[in-house]
Amino acid sequence: QELFTIGNNAKLDGSVSYTSTHEVVRAQNAVIANSIQHTNVRETDEGKSTAQAFGYAVSILLFVALVLYMVGRNIVVEITQRSFERIGISGLIGIGVFIGLPLVAVLFCVSMLGALVGFILLTTYLLLLMLAFALAPVFFGYALQKIILKRSEVTLYTICIGVVIFVVSNLSFVLGGFLMFFCFIVTLGSLSVTLYHIVRDS
Repeated sequence: QELFTIGNNAKLDGSVSYTSTHEVVRAQNAVIANSIQHTNVRETDEGKSTAQAFGYAVSILLFVALVLYMVGRNIVVEITQRSFERIGISGLIGIGVFIGLPLVAVLFCVSMLGALVGFILLTTYLLLLMLAFALAPVFFGYALQKIILKRSEVTLYTICIGVVIFVVSNLSFVLGGFLMFFCFIVTLGSLSVTLYHIVRDS
């Protein structure tokens, strides 16, 4: 990028504002009545990147959560309400599934007879992870709604508020990371129980 230069014969009555990655080069005899305001391009780009990343995250999570809600509303409501009502048990089951299921799948894969079972378990595991991550903001929104408003319904409002606040909270790396993982694990446990019941009853 070219340097911004103010020459020897420059006489400016007002202020000077410019955007650049470099400081202005000002001649010794240049006269400027007011101040010089410098906006760093990198700072501007970083701000735009953060806003774009926030917008993308909200849009993607909101879209996926709404699609799941529209396609399987009853199941989503069941998973969300179970996650809150049995948060401790769901969390323990979630940890067990998160750590144990891939280990069991790998053990099956290394044996010739259980390779197909191992592949099915790994596929199921990845599917559970994706669904749990998509539904974690819904659980978060429902928990806030339940605690603050004392409402037990899972609505579009619940999903929208949950997604926005969930993404905003993750701007804080430590607190947001813990919150995201906690909601994810609890949702994973509840989702696994629901899937087990569906398979058992079918």
